[in-house]
Amino acid sequence: MQNTSANPVIAYYGHVRGKARFERELDGIRRFAGFLGWRLEVIPPAGRVKVKWPYPPRVAATLPPLDAAALRARIRALRPVGAIVECSIPENVPPASVFAGIPVAWIDSPDTERRPGAEIRWDNAAVAAAAFRELSATLPPAYAVSPYHFTRRWSDLRVAAFLALCRAAGKPCNVFRQRDSDDIAERRPRRAAW
Repeated sequence: MQNTSANPVIAYYGHVRGKARFERELDGIRRFAGFLGWRLEVIPPAGRVKVKWPYPPRVAATLPPLDAAALRARIRALRPVGAIVECSIPENVPPASVFAGIPVAWIDSPDTERRPGAEIRWDNAAVAAAAFRELSATLPPAYAVSPYHFTRRWSDLRVAAFLALCRAAGKPCNVFRQRDSDDIAERRPRRAAW
């Protein structure tokens, strides 16, 4: 049953407190919801799901396994008219069945997965083109690119697009080689030497 009060509820799942990108995204969603007279209920990640690719043990241990039934009950208790789910951290994305009967917008949904509802995806080639355009303004003789610190498809697509732009401009580009077995602290000295 959906919320039919004077201030309908929108559930926003997946917010990671303290991370600037999530805070900016949340601020924008709050402004939009407020403009429409909606009340936004923020639900931080409730647990992790098993993903298909390996990721560092420290990442896997940051959240307990997802309790889909408990999350479904919480969503049902809120009675939202809709939900927004942040998908940029695949380990935190609950199955679509948790939101059964509620319209959902999946933000940063990987293009390898199809979910019911609206899917909002980054244009990774456009992001790489914007970075290349900005960096090209100084006419550098060469470029370098460092992918996201864990293997993510969006990062791989951005790096590939950036490399293609460098090749098209006839400029060399060095790519930092990451290892998913590293944690961030182990990667820092390798990146500094690179």
